[in-house]
Amino acid sequence: MFLRGANLGKRRFKPAAVAKALCDLDVVNLGAAGTFVVHGKATQAALRRRIQAEIHFDAPMSICTAAVLRAAVKAGSKVDEPTDARRFAAILEAKPSSGPSLPLEEPSGKAWGVRLVARSGPFVIGVRRRVDATGVYPSKVIEDAFGVPASTRDWPPMEKIEALL
Repeated sequence: MFLRGANLGKRRFKPAAVAKALCDLDVVNLGAAGTFVVHGKATQAALRRRIQAEIHFDAPMSICTAAVLRAAVKAGSKVDEPTDARRFAAILEAKPSSGPSLPLEEPSGKAWGVRLVARSGPFVIGVRRRVDATGVYPSKVIEDAFGVPASTRDWPPMEKIEALL
């Protein structure tokens, strides 16, 4: 489960407390961004209600199965990571009506800040250079290109999620 825009501005919460409150579902928290692995059984609707009850702001969230996440990590492991860039994945909150041809660079050319390389189910995988050097945010590029909101995570948390599965 990936929360979007959590622990930013007034949208603050304690992810560890949420995981503890959902201990009956064997929920594991990864970091402060609102990334959770749920080992127990629950419908997506029930899980959304439970999470929403624990945090006190509207929390857009994306939920995927272990198989979908594993496929994304497998696809992302094949993405070249330039020495001055970091790999990331973003999960789309809804199925887009269409998507761009990949790869896509923003801005295009040598000075790119975000390069979208692959798509695996609801995940878009890419590499990014430092925002302070490029002024380009991965989430904005993805949301503009696909027309739907997305929750972005750097690559190490994706590998950690897979290991927890």
